[in-house]
Amino acid sequence: MTEKKKEEGARPAWRRFDRMFVIRLVALIIVFAVLAVFSINRMIFPCRRSYSTMPDAVKLKAGNGIELALRYLANPMARYTVLFNHGNYEDLGTLADILAAYRSDGFAVVAWDYRGYGISGGRPNEANVLADAQLVYDYMVSELKIAPETIIVHGRSVGSGPACDLAVNNACAGLIIESGFKSAFSTVLPWAGLPGDRFINIDKIGDITCPKLFIHGHKDNIVAFEHAQTMFDKATSPKFCLWLDKAGHNDILWLEEDKYRAAIKQFAQDIEQETSNK
Repeated sequence: MTEKKKEEGARPAWRRFDRMFVIRLVALIIVFAVLAVFSINRMIFPCRRSYSTMPDAVKLKAGNGIELALRYLANPMARYTVLFNHGNYEDLGTLADILAAYRSDGFAVVAWDYRGYGISGGRPNEANVLADAQLVYDYMVSELKIAPETIIVHGRSVGSGPACDLAVNNACAGLIIESGFKSAFSTVLPWAGLPGDRFINIDKIGDITCPKLFIHGHKDNIVAFEHAQTMFDKATSPKFCLWLDKAGHNDILWLEEDKYRAAIKQFAQDIEQETSNK
């Protein structure tokens, strides 16, 4: 028997097991990474079609002839118009309560469906969602004649992605991040910005200069509260927060409605104050 074989035979079993464990773990991680790259769009955008018709919806032409559904709830008494970017299991058919609350509280509001949601055509991915959000913003300014300095961009959950992108690239009155994340991958992994990651909000939030309101539930088990706290800490002033003890990810409006609506109305007043101080 050679010296090399003697050494291999003498190697403790636990060391051989440990090496195999590491190899299998690395292989498993690689497999999951490959699967994530190919399935991430379906994970982030499961799509929702809760309605088939909406008589007051505008059909906005996007790239490749795709039509996007958009609703505009005008309010002649409104100082601000909210551009609402919804969550991934929502569409215009499920937003009736929040849109009505906004209008009742003195705002005008524009809401739209990502590709593959509601009666919007196509399939969503990060690139076309960001491009389509910009298209909606441009439509508000050019067609609806809404002044950029009166637009409050609101992003809920995955909608925090297009909302942050709009706020960092365009003039707007304010930004509301509700149940938002540092990045899509970081909702299930401890790091943001890994290869293939989507909507890396944490890299944009520090460059957004308009007033910002962060809303998050302490009991959120989908996007952990730590995301909101980290984003808030990195954001520049003026910034405000509403941390809700009772709420999770999808029940803020129902469990904490009074605080929620009061905070948004106060945010509009804060924006007004910031504007008058300039």
